[in-house]
Amino acid sequence: MVKLYTLPLFALRPMYFTMRNFKKAFQDIVMSRRAIRNMNMFYPDATSEELAAADNVCIICREEMIAASKKLPCNHIFHTVCLRSWFQRQQTCPTCRLNILRSAVSSVDSRQPNQVRGDVSTSQSNQPSTMNSEGIL
Repeated sequence: MVKLYTLPLFALRPMYFTMRNFKKAFQDIVMSRRAIRNMNMFYPDATSEELAAADNVCIICREEMIAASKKLPCNHIFHTVCLRSWFQRQQTCPTCRLNILRSAVSSVDSRQPNQVRGDVSTSQSNQPSTMNSEGIL
């Protein structure tokens, strides 16, 4: 009976590695989509003056930049399409390796606290608080 119902321990290791690789791939997809969303929302398009002042070469594709360029928080400029493909692999600046997700979060956090505090204080002052005995609204 023991031989019929033994647990195949040799199968656990490949299942563990498969699940770990799946989790990493899923996290990579989430991080790349977040970086691309931040690129579209927060990073301005480069102006013609900035393109003229820069080296005028995208270091990702090594082609001349004429238009359709994005400026990162570290002031490096790249083609939008090249930057999108770069963010699918890594979420850093191709030149200086600045973590794009952390810099976007810190810039958003530095802008929002004053707005959020003002909204919360006005919304709390206008509405009576209804808390139960456990302190939950």
